[in-house]
Amino acid sequence: MNSILNIFGELSAEDVAFITGEEAFQYVEDRVDFENSRVDFSKEFTLTDKKLSKIQQNLLEFNFHFRKPASQLLKSPIFD
Repeated sequence: MNSILNIFGELSAEDVAFITGEEAFQYVEDRVDFENSRVDFSKEFTLTDKKLSKIQQNLLEFNFHFRKPASQLLKSPIFD
């Protein structure tokens, strides 16, 4: 879980706004390395198409309110 949370890097107030329970918020706050920046998949996986990297980034959006549904992402021209 720590590795996954650290991919998100620094989280904004918007990113964690959906967390309503103090215990849940504390869990995330204790595990996220707020000093690291968010992983940029296009730089991490340089041989991957940039459009696909954006899709990966969107699928891993921390706040589910900002995450596009997979059905919408699958409509990307990259899958044609």
